[in-house]
Amino acid sequence: MKHNRVFSICTHIKIVFGKIQKQFCPSKVLGAFCPGITAAKIWFFVKPKTKSVLIYTPVILSAFLFLSVLCSKEAGAHKSDSAFGEKIAGTYILTEDDDGGSRIVTITADGGWLGIHSLQFENKFSNQQGVWEKTGKRKIAVRTLDFISLKGGVGSALFNFTVEFDNAYQQVSGELSGQLFPPGVDPLDPVAAPIRTFNNTFTGKRLIVTDN
Repeated sequence: MKHNRVFSICTHIKIVFGKIQKQFCPSKVLGAFCPGITAAKIWFFVKPKTKSVLIYTPVILSAFLFLSVLCSKEAGAHKSDSAFGEKIAGTYILTEDDDGGSRIVTITADGGWLGIHSLQFENKFSNQQGVWEKTGKRKIAVRTLDFISLKGGVGSALFNFTVEFDNAYQQVSGELSGQLFPPGVDPLDPVAAPIRTFNNTFTGKRLIVTDN
């Protein structure tokens, strides 16, 4: 009697597995995504009370594959941004319109912006330091800070730039806007009130090494 029951259970398991295998062939399912995993057949058989439940894993594996694709896309995007950073990295001279003076800026591949201005010695403000972020195919947005000597102490200035590069990444053009803040005011506070604002446009070119 006991032997018959065991035989019946085994027969039932074989029938269930046979039906599932006909519908979901592991070799076909996995082979479509990972040709090297054609022999993988992973399952768990659970029998709570009177109903047999078969948990089959191609769906789980497909989910992992889907996540892998997403991760690879993110890695590709990061690689693309890194390549862009290397293309624009260098030193440029920017000439502002309306006698606004000139800037020499160095752009780093990892998102840094370092600058000096031709009028900073006369107007007693420091070098500018900031960060850039890619906003278009050949465009970046830049945000910089610097200190300035005022009657009441040392204030600060916050500037925003939009910079566009030509196809060869040798010429640039763009716009800038700035805000001057008095001593003791946080320039990054969105509600901070500036005592002066600036707006201008500019063009520029990359500094390169030549034989001359």
